Amino acid sequence: MKAINILWQLPQYLISLLILGYYKAKGKIECKVCVTGGIAGHSCVYFLKSNQRKAFSMGELIFLYNGYSEQASSQNRRKEVIKHEYGYAIWSVYLGWFYLLLIGIPSLIITGISPNLAEKCYFERWANNSIKDIELIFLD
Repeated sequence: MKAINILWQLPQYLISLLILGYYKAKGKIECKVCVTGGIAGHSCVYFLKSNQRKAFSMGELIFLYNGYSEQASSQNRRKEVIKHEYGYAIWSVYLGWFYLLLIGIPSLIITGISPNLAEKCYFERWANNSIKDIELIFLD
């Protein structure tokens, strides 16, 4: 089953491995936690050293910049962001090869133009709706 899942999400896996390799080579990975709780199964969350407040997911890998840890309610905010990104992991399972065309590329373009506009787009609603009844379990 794992092999079929990897083939179904192959573009996301390849991109996430490239991103992971890049950040590992630069020494910019601070830590990793795993989460589980929905159809996407286990996902690994990598915290990246940066002051940016961004997050993105590619298949089972979720990347979260450390800028979130500087907020007063950082722990709760990080969990919210991880859960939202896990919603994207679920859509990666659903859409497979079409994920990048329907979610990844539009999200990247619209977020680059206006992050406020991105919050109103279909892909944000899809991610939020897919996690409504999910309780993530953090496997520290």
